[in-house]
Amino acid sequence: RAVPAVEALITEFGDLYVGMEHFGARSQPPLQTCLDEVEDSDLMLVIVGSRYGSLAENGVSFTQREVERALRSNIPVFVFVSQSPASVSKVEARRRRAFVQLLQDHYTCATYDTTVSLVTQIAAALRRDEQRPELASESEAWQEVIERARAAADWDCVAVSAQNVDQVYSVDRVAADYETTLQKPTVTPGGSGANT
Repeated sequence: RAVPAVEALITEFGDLYVGMEHFGARSQPPLQTCLDEVEDSDLMLVIVGSRYGSLAENGVSFTQREVERALRSNIPVFVFVSQSPASVSKVEARRRRAFVQLLQDHYTCATYDTTVSLVTQIAAALRRDEQRPELASESEAWQEVIERARAAADWDCVAVSAQNVDQVYSVDRVAADYETTLQKPTVTPGGSGANT
């Protein structure tokens, strides 16, 4: 029940929720898909329930491998740990404890006991993340918006509208089967006003 509530919250923030349940069919192994999605993410939410998770071939859970990738790639990670996990086997409980300890060694973790408290904690973390001053200076697209606004006196027209950042994927050609390989997108100011 918590996952749909968290997905709805992230959507309300105007962000894209990416979870394994949305990956669809891919031509690569599941673990590689998970790690690639982490690399393409701006931040990662880790919700620790009662289980350690599905194991990769080396005996480490997919989730732990994703966290390790985020850590190596300097992707922000927000961790939420259930205060009252359901009863599981001793092996599963031991793995979970070790994973929670790993998370606590690297991140300040929040705890939750209900779906409402989880969603509330995540909303607070996302709000704090939005307010990081470095976010405004990191984006070249937003720098362009700011520069254009400063030069507004030179404009004949100013459009006030929905504002967002577009990710534009350029391709040389579309293959006959309508499939093509995409490179990294160009990030540009977008929204109806920019398009107009």
